[in-house]
Amino acid sequence: MAAPEPFAVRDRDVTHAVLLLFGGDNDLSPWVEEDLAEIAAGNRGPFAVLALVDRAPGGGSVIEWTPRTGRHLVEERGEIDTGDPETLADFVARALVTYPPSVKLAIGFWDHGTGVFAEHDPNELLLTRGGPGSAPATGPRPRGRPARRLLLGRRGAGAVRARAMLHDDTNAGVLTNLEAGRMLAAAFARAGRTRKVELLFSDTCLNGMVEVTEQLAPFAEVIVASPELEPGDGWDYTEWFARMSERPPADGEAWGRQAVQAFEAGYVGRPDQHPCTLAAFRTIHTITAAFADFVAAARRAGRSTFDRLLEARATSQTFASEKESVDLEDFLRRVRRRCPEVALVDAAEAVIRAVRTARVANVALGPTVRRSNGLAFWFPSSRRAFAATVGTYARLDFARRTGWADYLAETWR
Repeated sequence: MAAPEPFAVRDRDVTHAVLLLFGGDNDLSPWVEEDLAEIAAGNRGPFAVLALVDRAPGGGSVIEWTPRTGRHLVEERGEIDTGDPETLADFVARALVTYPPSVKLAIGFWDHGTGVFAEHDPNELLLTRGGPGSAPATGPRPRGRPARRLLLGRRGAGAVRARAMLHDDTNAGVLTNLEAGRMLAAAFARAGRTRKVELLFSDTCLNGMVEVTEQLAPFAEVIVASPELEPGDGWDYTEWFARMSERPPADGEAWGRQAVQAFEAGYVGRPDQHPCTLAAFRTIHTITAAFADFVAAARRAGRSTFDRLLEARATSQTFASEKESVDLEDFLRRVRRRCPEVALVDAAEAVIRAVRTARVANVALGPTVRRSNGLAFWFPSSRRAFAATVGTYARLDFARRTGWADYLAETWR
């Protein structure tokens, strides 16, 4: 396969570049320009933004913005589908080879989001490193704009439900977590990039989950996302880029910490927009291995232990109206109090320590999220909720590496 062609940007003499994927061909379309304007207002340093932008109506484009050159239309793309992994992989691969190796990079997803809940893409495409891949057979709150929460897409007259992120109303494409991981793997391989970028972030709802972090961990040093529904205004890019300009981040941890601090500054004085959460986590951690040990300990403890896990879950911090998303650390604290099995308590303690060690920064604003520790996980509240999500969930790396989906299947029978 031929090496990807760098984008014809005007300013490569930068220290940091943010590669943004705007899934704006939907009801968030009017705010694409608003966030680009926020970036321009805050960016006063040697930082570039290279964005794949899609809107409704209209086609896609690639836009560059730096303080030295201003806004530059790099390419017109015509009609694109931001839910098509090949469209995204082509952009990311070319963006990765556009800047010198010394430039620190962040990759961002901008759209609605659904975490890991009942993801569904009727046209799923799983890219491979060497080729295009295969398609397996398989109430809003009053805010300034639509909350970046669960979404529905349509394909023609059949009105097929599609749930994930970067959804495209024109083409009804969506990007699932499995597709996102494969897309990034393909893009990195095409670009010949063997090291992680410094930062990966989601300006979306509900993606602050250990399962999402595990799926995308091979591609970034630090991942920033929200376990709760994001306010409709999303991130305050002016505040974030202003902080970057004042103190250019030396690494992914510093960059992720600034993102969380900027988010907090943008919403701490706006209680009408609460709850608000955002957290940054290192991708090199022992959370997954420790949770696998916890699952094994729960299985050995017998069926009655699952009832106590459900009791702990019922009093734990949860997120979004579905409440299938549970704060991992808060849940394990309650397990520690309720379960007498020493091995299970020790395993819970190990996961708690792993979460705290991996956490770079966390903010939780509002009384309904006061026990948020920044990282959620899927724990369905009923057999019906389990059945709605397990088909896609079981294919994720976290599920395969921990046995959590298998354990739930055994106990929910």
